[in-house]
Amino acid sequence: LWGGAMPVQLVAPRRIAGAPGGDFYVVDATSGQLALLTPKGELKALFTVPGIALSIATCWGELLVATTEGLLYRVNAQGRVLGQFPLAGVRAAWPAGMTCDSVTGLLFIAERDAGRVRAVRQDGTVALTLTQANADRLEAPVDVALDPVARRLWVLLESYQNGSGLQLHGFALDGTWAASAV
Repeated sequence: LWGGAMPVQLVAPRRIAGAPGGDFYVVDATSGQLALLTPKGELKALFTVPGIALSIATCWGELLVATTEGLLYRVNAQGRVLGQFPLAGVRAAWPAGMTCDSVTGLLFIAERDAGRVRAVRQDGTVALTLTQANADRLEAPVDVALDPVARRLWVLLESYQNGSGLQLHGFALDGTWAASAV
């Protein structure tokens, strides 16, 4: 296993997504650029999308990039923008985190400023919207992760109601609240 500092320096790495062959994509929060890195941290490509990249996910065989403007772009492995993802309804409200479920084909988008997580199909239509966990509102969801074994979606919130600043809620993929860790 390789260890040590990464050869490429990113000013403020924010989000990460896997790429084919063990490579990975990283969003640099300061520049809004995307870096494609090898498993050893070597830079393969550096590219931009229209707007400032905020979050990324690999889904449906391509990279999806969400911007601070709430737009989603489809990008190929070489960093070429293939087009805007047809998100039905309103733009994503500060799409801070995304993850994709390869079984259902749903893309989950944590929208911090809207207090929701949307599950979106490949055609852009919304399959599910989460706005609360048990009796609590989903205030400021900043990231999502999928447990593929337990088939559970985890939502991380920036919240100062409990004093810690963070809350974690788990959901079944049908949107049913399952657990919370505060």
